[in-house]
Amino acid sequence: MELIKQVAPLLIPVPLSFYFDIFDGLLQAYVFVFLTALFMNEEME
Repeated sequence: MELIKQVAPLLIPVPLSFYFDIFDGLLQAYVFVFLTALFMNEEME
C-alpha cells in the first residue's frame, strides 16, 4: 500500500485502502466464526 500511495498519491489509495480494510475485517470475522464453530462441534461430540 505504501508503494501505491507514493506512486499515485491522490486517487488510487482511497478506494484500495477502503477495500483492503473491509476485506481484512471480513476475512478475520469469517476465520474466527469458523474456528469457534469447529471447536464447539468438537466439544459436543
